Amino acid sequence: MDTDGRTGDGSRLAALDLARLVFAVVVVLAHGRLFEDVSTPLFAAFVNGPSRVVVPFFLIVSGYFFESGTRRGLRPWIGGIVRLYLVWSAIYLPLAVLIEPMPPDKTLFYLVTGYAHLWFLPALAGGGAVLWLVRGWRTWRLFVLALAAVLTGATVQYLLNYVVGTADLPHRNAWIALSRNFLFLGFPYLAFGYLLRRRPVASGPWLWPALAAACLVIAAETWVNYRALGLGGFFDITLGAIVTTPLLLIALLRWRGAPGAAWMAPLSAALYLVHPLVLYPLFEFAHLPPRIVAPLTLALSLPLACGLVWAGRSLRIRRYARRTT
Repeated sequence: MDTDGRTGDGSRLAALDLARLVFAVVVVLAHGRLFEDVSTPLFAAFVNGPSRVVVPFFLIVSGYFFESGTRRGLRPWIGGIVRLYLVWSAIYLPLAVLIEPMPPDKTLFYLVTGYAHLWFLPALAGGGAVLWLVRGWRTWRLFVLALAAVLTGATVQYLLNYVVGTADLPHRNAWIALSRNFLFLGFPYLAFGYLLRRRPVASGPWLWPALAAACLVIAAETWVNYRALGLGGFFDITLGAIVTTPLLLIALLRWRGAPGAAWMAPLSAALYLVHPLVLYPLFEFAHLPPRIVAPLTLALSLPLACGLVWAGRSLRIRRYARRTT
């Protein structure tokens, strides 16, 4: 989630950092099932509407900084993601045994695809590897490939939801992984961000009407899915997010004087990674209602995330001191 590189304009970077932190908060509240015990339509609108822009936004920002992040080659970039993934998998997989049965085949599946929210990291690493292979393609060819990949993923997802029906399928998470993966989700959004860095799109009067129209697409898609499936189905790849996410990045790059700061990017990543450590006990053992779980998870996760960021910085400072003395 965190990315390397600088835009050369502090205000533009601040806007991206602020947005990532806001979206990390949205993830925590969505995973805490905010509004579930208040209004079912409102809950569906929240978790399958704006919340579905979060991961695409994290990916497109990572793609925007992909060239600077891989300046020393692909291996260090992927290596950092893999180390992060292994550390957090070593934390969450043993805890998962307390929540659900974890036979060897299921454990292996989660090691490959990512347990719970950790699926983002294999999608990021694998998507980056694909982008690295095709980064030299002409702009239009790379765009068409990325668009075809994400639309293929959306098609697979909607076929599973509307034709096959996922509610009663055994091994449901394995079916979800058919579309929620590095090829259909990670690579396309990384490529969109990479292309926006390569060929910046000039913003103008068209941008805000386009964003408003994109929000209407999100609302319409969410409404249609709710009317047809209720709270069933899964919607990691939405047509609304495909339209909205690039426009949102363009708008944020235009925002001057955003109230962001350098600490927001690592804090957003830490908040995303640590919040299930608070969320799972509140749901599984305390049995609290969502209207309490969601805000309480956020309130308790923020200091944990701050501590994680502080520990990471302290470790880097100590390593630097050892290298220079």
